[in-house]
Amino acid sequence: MIDLETLGNNFIVQVGACSFDWDFNIYHRFLKNISIADNFNKGFSVGKGELLFWLKNTDKITWLKNTITITKALQELTEFIKNINPETIWSHNYDFNILWRVSNTLKQRHPINYKKWREIRTLVYLSGLKTNKKEKKKLKTHNAVSYTHLRAHETS
Repeated sequence: MIDLETLGNNFIVQVGACSFDWDFNIYHRFLKNISIADNFNKGFSVGKGELLFWLKNTDKITWLKNTITITKALQELTEFIKNINPETIWSHNYDFNILWRVSNTLKQRHPINYKKWREIRTLVYLSGLKTNKKEKKKLKTHNAVSYTHLRAHETS
């Protein structure tokens, strides 16, 4: 499961990932905070809606410390995925598309093999599962790895 936190369409500030089984056992975790300055240096721009969301939720921001470049974050995500070699990789469609566009812009290999990628909302819809809004509200931070755990639980 992969989740992104963004400040705009291609402006990634955090990448979270986890591996899980269908009994909701979490095995591996990945969380990287990405430099805002590096995003600007790469030509990515902040979106008004995303900026306003974060300004209203500053207490939930977890991505300002221990940042690395977007290039390094994608390299480390690619290595993480390679090492755990999952059968499938779940995410929202827009996260996959953002990763694809950013990878192409940076002329990097895409971290996710498109044959392994699966879209979480389609699974939730087709299965009749309900998203767990109560659990989402309990999250103290808006953190990409917390969201991967929540999404994994929704699919279990």
